[in-house]
Amino acid sequence: MVCIRALMIIAIAAGVAFLLMVVMMTASGVKTASEGTLVIEYRPDTDGPARRPHLITPKIESDHPVTSVQVHHTTGNGFITGVLEQIPGTSWWATTLPGHEKGVRTYYYLTAEDASGRRVALPEDATDVWTGEYDYFKFRSEGQASRWALIVHIFLMFVAVFLFIHALYYALSVLYGIDRTGEMIATAYAGVIAFFITGFPIGWMIEKQVLGNYWEGIPLGWDITDSKTLFIFVFWMIPVILRLRRRLSDYGFARWVIAASLFTIVMFLLPHSL
Repeated sequence: MVCIRALMIIAIAAGVAFLLMVVMMTASGVKTASEGTLVIEYRPDTDGPARRPHLITPKIESDHPVTSVQVHHTTGNGFITGVLEQIPGTSWWATTLPGHEKGVRTYYYLTAEDASGRRVALPEDATDVWTGEYDYFKFRSEGQASRWALIVHIFLMFVAVFLFIHALYYALSVLYGIDRTGEMIATAYAGVIAFFITGFPIGWMIEKQVLGNYWEGIPLGWDITDSKTLFIFVFWMIPVILRLRRRLSDYGFARWVIAASLFTIVMFLLPHSL
């Protein structure tokens, strides 16, 4: 009965995580802004191949003729303005932004005007006076990671998650009075080792190939993916270290494993780009 309860808790947590993931994956991602009947819609893409043009295709509609659509972009040295051309017979406009070396981020926003004098910007808070990266669209020029490194990275990430889930099951069993302490500790330690290998030495290698840097998360930067990896590893290392130093009981370690498992699920649900 106890084991069934533990499995039910894990199944419910996994089901909720899966549903949230489906919701985020199926969200449209279309951004809109309007001024009267002048409406601009655009689905931004956050990544692109290094040294290749980045396609911009917003949809602009108004009850008056659209007279101008522009893109204003920068890599950190002042905004450059470019003009979009309308695709004949449609409400879509298009242009490309220049690609850069891997790791370079381009920030940009769109503006549109119609014959009535209305003007709209997307994102709405964006201006030529830099206010902060979250007020603009951005894309990052990326290099190509080696296939074998990606395969090993993904495989070990699945192994780590698999072990963390098993550690969660054993931790729940321990709290319910079943002696699964040995299995709980072994799977938790193995999961931490697998996560460290895939997140750091292999992760550093992939990041160097894709972005030209080994690390862009805290404390060297604000990259969300790197930072999530660090947070998850630190959260799991706290109970491991306390256990190795004999400062944590079996029940205390079980509670930490449950908290770390839930924290890992939350971190994985956060988008890679915020």
